[in-house]
Amino acid sequence: MVTGIIILGFAVAGFVGGFVAGGVIANGIWQSGSAASKVVIATVVGGAAAMAGGTTGYLVANNLLDSGGAKIVYSMNIDNDEIDSVVWSPGGNFVAVAHSGGVDVVEYEKKSLVTVYARGELSYWSDRFLVSWSPDEKWLAGAGEDSYIHIRLADGGDFAFFRAAHDWGSVEWGTENQLAVVPPERGKLVQIIDPLRETLLHELHTDLYADFTYQWSPDGKLLPVYTDSYGVSNMEPMAKIEIVDNEKDKIISSISYHEIYPETPFTYFPNEVEWSSDGEKIATFFGKDYPVVIWDVRKAIPLTIIQPETGFTSVSWHPFEDEIAISSYKQVYIFSTITGELLSTAQVIDADTHDSITSIDWNNRGTLLVIGSEEGLLSFWGGW
Repeated sequence: MVTGIIILGFAVAGFVGGFVAGGVIANGIWQSGSAASKVVIATVVGGAAAMAGGTTGYLVANNLLDSGGAKIVYSMNIDNDEIDSVVWSPGGNFVAVAHSGGVDVVEYEKKSLVTVYARGELSYWSDRFLVSWSPDEKWLAGAGEDSYIHIRLADGGDFAFFRAAHDWGSVEWGTENQLAVVPPERGKLVQIIDPLRETLLHELHTDLYADFTYQWSPDGKLLPVYTDSYGVSNMEPMAKIEIVDNEKDKIISSISYHEIYPETPFTYFPNEVEWSSDGEKIATFFGKDYPVVIWDVRKAIPLTIIQPETGFTSVSWHPFEDEIAISSYKQVYIFSTITGELLSTAQVIDADTHDSITSIDWNNRGTLLVIGSEEGLLSFWGGW
């Protein structure tokens, strides 16, 4: 059973606070000045959806206990270490598994494992060791503890130490051997480099100070960048996600997520940012007790907010469907990203154990969901 609140609808500027700042929700209507936008609020309890304020809107849940046919394909233990993140390769043949003992690569079909990064080699940020796949699946890029980018062959072979990067170690490999790197000197820019030729290609400029990057849009043209004004004496504290066009070096929108998460400090980054397959929406996730928010990328407005009472641990957007997988400690939920409807639920961790889900990721065909756990269990689930 999951208990939670799902807010659906479309808003103009200023979603906030208890849910809104600069506006209020009254009888399902968000009001700010002369503008008003209908918002459907549904409380989901034990498989039923109760609409608030008598508003009409989307059906929110049918059957919270529907497994959707999901079944485990196989599982393996990873050194009995807590798994911090799991990342499928672009072609769906391998999974990078980051844990406290290093980073391993699992070849799905052969069920084989090789160690690519040793313990202590990579930096640790917000419950994640950060690695990114090359488009051809041959290389991994990781942010090193020594503030250098470490490029390694995914089969555990040779590696190279690359240019210095920001202490927080943001690395995101694009579709054309372009790696987005936040340089060590804090500024309003992100460097785009060719990591294999060790060449600076160009720079992307931001409005605030760049601290962190997230995964590229599916077409490789847009890059989300976390920016803030933290520590700048003459600037008011603020933080946002700037969506930057890689070809034009132009900010197409700025998402002020503190209007949704007003209680988060301005130095608190989203744990994950996930793209829709059409590149028109993103989902932001801060972890644990925070909701998953789906945004219109170009309008920078929230479209859907999903929050269960039990807390979330990871998210992954389906590569083709308008669906998003969201994990709690023991279960995985599949939600519609358009209506917020809960489509299915699968119990993937035994309720009687102390283990819990830490990270999930869809493969490129949307047929397998890889799941990592706190006690080092890596499992592959199909039949969704």
